[in-house]
Amino acid sequence: MKTKTKIQSPPNHDEFTGRAIRTFLADDDPFVLALLARLLARDPRITIIGSATDGRKALHSAAMSCPDLVLTDLHMPMVDGVEVTRWLKQLRNPPVIFMVTSDDTPEALARSLSAGADAFLVKAADLHIQLQMAMEGFFPADREQEKQAQNQSYELVTATN
Repeated sequence: MKTKTKIQSPPNHDEFTGRAIRTFLADDDPFVLALLARLLARDPRITIIGSATDGRKALHSAAMSCPDLVLTDLHMPMVDGVEVTRWLKQLRNPPVIFMVTSDDTPEALARSLSAGADAFLVKAADLHIQLQMAMEGFFPADREQEKQAQNQSYELVTATN
């Protein structure tokens, strides 16, 4: 199976520098929800504000919680990820949406992107890399803050020696 990662043009997200990225997860498989949460936990900027196991709950909960980022499965009960995406993109301040799916067909890609998904990630062994690339594309890390944090850590280590 070939892995496809498709990313639309990223919006300007300078406003995320120095603040949490409020993130909502939607997948009908609790194992995948836990995996996504674990992968996202590697980024200290991420705050998971909610999750849902069906599209109807995802749509309602995400719309009410005003996330910055939504990761949604394509195939879910009640309402699929395409409809969730289409509705959330109509909000006054729509979130960035990453479609995360095991369906890597051209039709799934086309449906997702035409609904407004900002990235199309395939559930595969390299999902963590795809997710990291998409995050960097839409929410670039503040390199200066990272460098300062590394320097502080180095100073703490050398000060104890």
